[in-house]
Amino acid sequence: MKSKGNVDYMSIDHFRWLAPGYDVLFKPRFDKSWLRLLDLPVEGTLLDIGGGTGRLSQYFTTQAGQVLILDVTLAMLRQAQRKNGFMLAQGAAEQLPFANSSVERVAMIDALHHLGDQARAVSEMARILTPGGVLMIEEPDIRSLGIKVLALAEKALGMRSRFLRGEEIMELFRGLPVRITLEAKKGIFWIIGEKLNDPMGCETACS
Repeated sequence: MKSKGNVDYMSIDHFRWLAPGYDVLFKPRFDKSWLRLLDLPVEGTLLDIGGGTGRLSQYFTTQAGQVLILDVTLAMLRQAQRKNGFMLAQGAAEQLPFANSSVERVAMIDALHHLGDQARAVSEMARILTPGGVLMIEEPDIRSLGIKVLALAEKALGMRSRFLRGEEIMELFRGLPVRITLEAKKGIFWIIGEKLNDPMGCETACS
């Protein structure tokens, strides 16, 4: 896949090499909060952006009419292909290959900090979400010591990750037709967005 515009495929090589053992290195985990935050179950499509091997998407297969994993790294998607219950698409979060207002639920779990253009990715999430649809972004809290160490480790590996605070991610939604809330617990936080039925109801901020 070729780069277009200012999309930065910063971590492709890392995840390409990690893909065969990714599910062993990073054990699958389930947070029951996801079901509430994403307002599941839903009859429509749930898109997991940066879903990689499907290690987290597997927990959504009974919660949506269709689960679609998008990842920029083909090697990660090949691992997901070995599992059942997913549709797969290769692409970048900054250039989602989906029509406007076509997806009922969007999840991005532990992936935003890897993106080269986070604002563009947020705008794309808002674009494809159906009116009344829900998105969830989960990120590690950079204010915690453990995540600061992780950030340094990823920088040392050349991943160039950029961790934002919850309030900074909320600011990326300014002017978009999405009503935003923030929830947090030890070490992580969630940005929850609901696409407005009336986009004109969003003025300078929808937080």
